Amino acid sequence: MKQSRSIYALALAVMTAAGSAHADDPVPLRQLLSVVPETILETEAKQFPLAATVDLATARRLLPDGKGTMSKELMRRLSAGGMIRPLSSWWRYHDMGVWEGQVAVAPTEIDAFVGYNSPPQEVAVWFLRNDASAKTVFDDLPNRGFTAIEGGMVANGNPGAIDIKGRRPGDPWRGELGKTSVVAREGRNLFQAAFPPVVAAARNASTSNITTQPVVDAVLRGAESLSKDGTRIVQAFLSSPIIGFDGSMPILEPKTVDEMRKKLEEKMARDRATGLPPYAMALIADIDMPGKGHGVAVVFAHLGCDQAELGGKQFIKRWNEIPTFMNGQTLAQLAPTDAAARTVPGSNGLCANVVTLTSRTPVAGADLANRPWDVIYNAIMQRDFVAAVMAPGGR
Repeated sequence: MKQSRSIYALALAVMTAAGSAHADDPVPLRQLLSVVPETILETEAKQFPLAATVDLATARRLLPDGKGTMSKELMRRLSAGGMIRPLSSWWRYHDMGVWEGQVAVAPTEIDAFVGYNSPPQEVAVWFLRNDASAKTVFDDLPNRGFTAIEGGMVANGNPGAIDIKGRRPGDPWRGELGKTSVVAREGRNLFQAAFPPVVAAARNASTSNITTQPVVDAVLRGAESLSKDGTRIVQAFLSSPIIGFDGSMPILEPKTVDEMRKKLEEKMARDRATGLPPYAMALIADIDMPGKGHGVAVVFAHLGCDQAELGGKQFIKRWNEIPTFMNGQTLAQLAPTDAAARTVPGSNGLCANVVTLTSRTPVAGADLANRPWDVIYNAIMQRDFVAAVMAPGGR
């Protein structure tokens, strides 16, 4: 979803008015997002998400044996992978044989993926376990039809081209449309996109990345507070306030002008009374709590801890009480959870509102589904995430 800087700037204006880890350890979320350039705050603000992350090192721990062969059940859970180009082939087709056959290392050598930007400018960043693993994958690409191009990159066709005859569903380098991949390596990372300039910009993101921005730092501090409870983040979406701009309309029966006016007035009054204080950034994380369960953490960057505290209370109220537009049920009815909120101070006067939604349904056997995550993901895609709606006019 392409967006000018207007919505992001508007949200800020409204608010103003109102180390190196062990090889088997997951990659910290802050480190994953440090490959994302800060320019997306201006160019992608209307898009959901700003960035998506999938932590395969953590995801593998959900498997009974922790092995690298990813089960279909686990890939179904990793819906954020559908927004990251190389993982989308895996996620959509569940064909691990094709995918693994195109990568020169075992899945256990791949720690995580990050994706950002809208097609055709989308970027995927691979986090291999170490430099040697990344080099092995990169050096093997000529065996997969890649040739060297400028800037130390390789490509498997003309940059930006789509070759339907060369399509290969399940292949991380070609995919269902036969898109050309341009790939570069920097240390443990592989950068994959359709155009050399986009790859070059991605390689330089570390000098000016999104985590240096106070609003992103605030939600990251909120997410990092979860680790004190032993919580692990499996996948996550970073989003602008777009998820808080309610695009839904009330169901109108009968469909008369007077009834429409009444329903809209009721909705506006309800949102004014129960909507969240303005926020400038949000993070939605699929969480696993070893020995305790699973669920979702939703983190918002508010202007001050008083607003963050109110935001937590309002989110939980709306989660439990406000019906969705699509089916008339509350989000709590769709995904029964135990909800709790906390505040975490950030920098520049910002404060994170951290809401955890813990599923009451345990994961059993091969069933790795995370119902609260699925419900929130679907609600966002349908512009119906009623729990995150901001109060009209701020507070």
